[in-house]
Amino acid sequence: MIRKFCTPYIVFIIVYALAHANALAAAPERLALIIGNGDYTRSPLTNPANDARDIAEELKQFGFDVILKTDVDKRAMVAAMRDFGERLRNGGVGLFYFSGHGLQSQNLNYLLPLKAGIQAELDIEFEAVSANRILATMEQANDLGVNIIILDACRDNPYKSYMKSAGAGLARMDSPMGSLLAYATAPGTVAYGDNLERNSIYTKHLLTALREMPNSTITDLFIAVRNGVIQDTGRRQVPWESVSLTQQFCLDGCYAPQPQAQAQAEIAQLLQACERHFQANRLTSGRGGTAVACYEEVLEREASNAEALAGLDRIEAKYAEWAQRAITRGDVAKTRQYLVGWRLVNPESPALAVMEEQLQQSNPPDAGQQGQVWNQGVWNQSRWR
Repeated sequence: MIRKFCTPYIVFIIVYALAHANALAAAPERLALIIGNGDYTRSPLTNPANDARDIAEELKQFGFDVILKTDVDKRAMVAAMRDFGERLRNGGVGLFYFSGHGLQSQNLNYLLPLKAGIQAELDIEFEAVSANRILATMEQANDLGVNIIILDACRDNPYKSYMKSAGAGLARMDSPMGSLLAYATAPGTVAYGDNLERNSIYTKHLLTALREMPNSTITDLFIAVRNGVIQDTGRRQVPWESVSLTQQFCLDGCYAPQPQAQAQAEIAQLLQACERHFQANRLTSGRGGTAVACYEEVLEREASNAEALAGLDRIEAKYAEWAQRAITRGDVAKTRQYLVGWRLVNPESPALAVMEEQLQQSNPPDAGQQGQVWNQGVWNQSRWR
């Protein structure tokens, strides 16, 4: 009698245990590879080891198994990447973080290990670790899950004197499907390196976002990081991401309100209009709107929009190029015209001040001309900057 009574309950317990085990087995595994290299013989850095350890501790709070490596050579970096790829579960969450020196050569990005014997540009592919290696590793191992790659490696290139094709910072890479690729600063620009704080500027704000925004989407989290870095550096460093995620992801469950799709669609349309103005050279004047006004409108809606910020930089660069050509030709009138447009974009540009001084020394304006330039509003400090 007792046996008949217990049997259904035993069966129930077994079924429940199996179901629970299957649920655990099906849960996405979270695995992170964290590398911080700073003890370089050439141009050592003080932040990366701290950056790596602090990021590792934060990710452990969100259920990540962490592979942590600090101050390692190429053999150890490659071995860690191989181990990471073998352990990464398809359908799970993979995260790679690197803090240290990075460089670009022939439009390819490389992460610098310790003891890199680089004496010429041809040595780079043999002595450094290609950033494409980690992208390919994660895409192959986890093409059904979420992959996040964070590169705080856009500091100045310590080997640029050896390199003919060296550009500043890292080259642009597009994220594979299902992934997010985050740079400490925009492609082709240099991030602030060491500072007197424990962490780099970028990682400091990344740690803050991890602690304060665990329930926000990963894209919103990086927007917060970008805003923090922009404010901290006076817009001299603008973090950038390439996003190809195919699913929503939050570190600790998505509970924060999500941006409305309509607002994002409107911003995308605005950016297309901005590009049309730019291509037509309607930069600061023209019928039907201007590129500057268009990008400013985007920034009013989303203050850290990387494409709009980059667009304003492109406009400034174009005016700088035009003004330089005009002053070289001795065309004072055109030079003044371009400097007026340049000042409307970025009145605080040091390069602008230098060129204005150069123009005044070569052809100082009389009082009437100077008053006219001032009345055109070139000294307006209330612009987007």
